[in-house]
Amino acid sequence: MALYQLNMDSYLTQNSEIESLIDQYCRWLKENTSLKSIQDVTEITTPFLNRHNDFIQLYVRAAGKGTFVLSDLGSTIQDLEMCGCDVLKGHRFTLLNQTLNGFGVKLKGQELCIETQKENFCLAKHSLLQAVLSVDDLFYSAKPNVEAFFYEDVAAWLDSMEVRYIPRLNLTGQSQFQNYFDFAIPKSQKVGERLIKLVKNPTNDAARLALFSWADIKAQREATSKFYVIYKNSSKDSSKFRTAFNNYDAQSFSWEERNEYKQALVA
Repeated sequence: MALYQLNMDSYLTQNSEIESLIDQYCRWLKENTSLKSIQDVTEITTPFLNRHNDFIQLYVRAAGKGTFVLSDLGSTIQDLEMCGCDVLKGHRFTLLNQTLNGFGVKLKGQELCIETQKENFCLAKHSLLQAVLSVDDLFYSAKPNVEAFFYEDVAAWLDSMEVRYIPRLNLTGQSQFQNYFDFAIPKSQKVGERLIKLVKNPTNDAARLALFSWADIKAQREATSKFYVIYKNSSKDSSKFRTAFNNYDAQSFSWEERNEYKQALVA
């Protein structure tokens, strides 16, 4: 009975911490989002940064009968092209479509957009924002010394260890948002389920989004579930990034450190 009470107290404390994290995230997002009307379009300036450290902006227009269209007005792909990364051709175009499909976002010309009813507006905005950040990361595939995309590198690594996994998984959390994970490794007789999210750069924004996804679904998973974030760019200072995950019972490591975590994923 004492052990049961201890476990229950621990469970309640964990849930309280998760609820607090979600509340903090929502408050931070609201306080740092601004709106501007431009004729029949509303410009939403979010607190999230692209790789130029500019705030990401989304645009909303009414489409009639309680329907709205959210879009980036083509700015994400246009910027990639200006920087020498053509994502509308070849293998990058395949990866672009796979990325957008994972978030339910459509490509119209160069425009990333999603149509939604007003009751699903928050979910649609969240999905489009994640899609913009993910597509913006395709810039790093333009570097000549990169032979394969990060996702493919990680998939090949898992395959080489004969790890069974579910690729590109969306899980609905307490917020009713869809939370995207690059890989899910089912539980085994030794360890529980492991969810993996890939991040190109260990930035504060990347940490916030990843931690929100984990906090949003954690209470609905088994207690033995673990969350891992693998980041590509190890040249940046990642100390704050790693500390953030340690504080919420998750782990992050660079691609260069992958062999140190091999056993945790193979088990």
